Amino acid sequence: MCEELAESLVANNFRKPTIVQAQTLVHLQSHVDMIVAAKTGQGKTLCFGIPIIDIVIRRLEKNQGEDVDRIAGLVIVPTRELAI
Repeated sequence: MCEELAESLVANNFRKPTIVQAQTLVHLQSHVDMIVAAKTGQGKTLCFGIPIIDIVIRRLEKNQGEDVDRIAGLVIVPTRELAI
């Protein structure tokens, strides 16, 4: 995870990952496909959101914006709340 993103999480009081986050973030940062199922409030949104944000930040730093229009991630209705 890029330093800027890690600092932002700490600044916003995200000190310790939830169980589902701890089990998935490492794999998602390796760009693998994954299905995650957990109860509402267990941190699924950050499970896919953090790696996607990290990919976009790294892409911007590496290419100075040349690759911005490429797809960084695809989220297909991970929860009912986000689908609404």
